Amino acid sequence: MQTLYVVVASTSCLALGYATAAHFASSAKMALQAKLSDETSALKEAEKQIKALKSGNGAKSSGKSKDKGKSKGKGKGNKTEKDTKKLEKQAADAARELERLKDAQMASDKAHTDALGKTKAQLAEARANTETAVEEAKAEATKAAESAQAETASTDSTEDVPPEVIAALGSAGASLDAILATLVEHDGQQGALLGDANGIIIAKAGDKDTVENTAAASNTIVTLPQKLDGILPLDKHFTYQLEDGENAIAGRAFESEGELLALTTVGKTAPNQATLVAVIESLSAALS
Repeated sequence: MQTLYVVVASTSCLALGYATAAHFASSAKMALQAKLSDETSALKEAEKQIKALKSGNGAKSSGKSKDKGKSKGKGKGNKTEKDTKKLEKQAADAARELERLKDAQMASDKAHTDALGKTKAQLAEARANTETAVEEAKAEATKAAESAQAETASTDSTEDVPPEVIAALGSAGASLDAILATLVEHDGQQGALLGDANGIIIAKAGDKDTVENTAAASNTIVTLPQKLDGILPLDKHFTYQLEDGENAIAGRAFESEGELLALTTVGKTAPNQATLVAVIESLSAALS
């Protein structure tokens, strides 16, 4: 779960970084555009003044050609020419600055686009990692809960198993028929049957006719979750019990080596649940 928290936090930081980067990039771009606008205005104003000075200089030169005070007119003309050259230099400087700002804006736009693209890719990757981590955490939590539940059930049930049943299961060893016989001999069942999803009998104990008639029920037990799908959500490892006061048929589905099996018993009453669990554990151990 710590990994999940780290991944989620990383995703949040990336999202915050993405928003912050976009904000500062936008502010920088606006400042650059404002400066660019100012330089453009300055350039236009300089060009306007140059044009005005040149126009005025031409008019004055024409009038002063008829003026007897030529030296005085020449002095004023030199001043106007100097002002014009000064403005032309300022205009040239403004034009160069304008080009520099245009290049800077293009570079800023490209860097902004590249940075946002990279951040988006990192954010998408972080989100994908978060989803994967969430699914893994869920699966791990479910597995741990099932394991704890099974361990608790096993511990509780083992404490209630009669000593003679424990001894009989120990003597049965890996013999499936002998393990099932424990239910017949020590729990009062008329018959016990272990079958697979295809209705094939793997092991049996007790009255022959009872066992054969129970084979169909064993197949029904294994396929019951599929038959009730959409009506009653049953886990594939489930227990059932039917009684009418005089007879009882009970069963439990369990998995062994990846194969779904069913243990079915028939008797006057349902078997002791602790004994049933102990028998299934012995069957699973013998089948593995």
